[in-house]
Amino acid sequence: MGVLPDHLGQFRVAQRWWWRRRPGHRILPQRLADGTRLELDLGDRTQALTYLTRRYCDELIAQIVGRLPDAGLLFDVGANAGLVTFQVAHRRPDARIVAFEPNPAAVAAWLRNRRLSPSRSVTLEATAVGDRLGSVNLDAPATDLGAGLVAPSGRGVEVPTTTLDAYCASRGIDRIDVVKVDVEGFEPEVLRGARELLAAGAIRSLIVELNDGHFARRGGSRRAIVEWLGDHRMVPCGPLDADDVTFAPAG
Repeated sequence: MGVLPDHLGQFRVAQRWWWRRRPGHRILPQRLADGTRLELDLGDRTQALTYLTRRYCDELIAQIVGRLPDAGLLFDVGANAGLVTFQVAHRRPDARIVAFEPNPAAVAAWLRNRRLSPSRSVTLEATAVGDRLGSVNLDAPATDLGAGLVAPSGRGVEVPTTTLDAYCASRGIDRIDVVKVDVEGFEPEVLRGARELLAAGAIRSLIVELNDGHFARRGGSRRAIVEWLGDHRMVPCGPLDADDVTFAPAG
């Protein structure tokens, strides 16, 4: 399936195979269609589908790569096993990438893939990103590391949290070329924790997953995020019905 052009139905075939077979945790090397080298766990749904199709979010990767200037800076918030991080690093070895991932199992997978990447400008922060410093509880199924949800106290595993404002202030970062946010419904908290960066126009492009199902569970909505970002002078520059919506500073 990996040698076929994209969008020929191979994702649906791979998904049906995974749900019927439910393979156990087995880590196998794979080279994606763009040449990125990864080690992927067949017991994790997202990694297994990536292994079978040799692709992961081609449109998202192209959007990020196209918005990074020379030696640009990407924040990958919700990095999972590094499927976005290392595809971008492969295509743009000049870029600097900071990945944020709190799930210990996903952190281990990210570090495993880091060993396969020749880029020296890729780092990982093993923390959640939200609207305050402290900690949250994360509940993530072992068969889908990317589906981790912030859970009530006493459930899941406690992980530290930071904010983008605090992180950048502590490191003297005054410009981020692209921020990608995919955190299973916790996106509003991530954005609220970047108020100062947004006010300063320090984020040049923002790519946010807007998943109506996740927002409904947390009492939010796609429209509320778009309006909130509009109040902070970030306007959409892509279709609002897409899974990942790109925003840029107004004007």
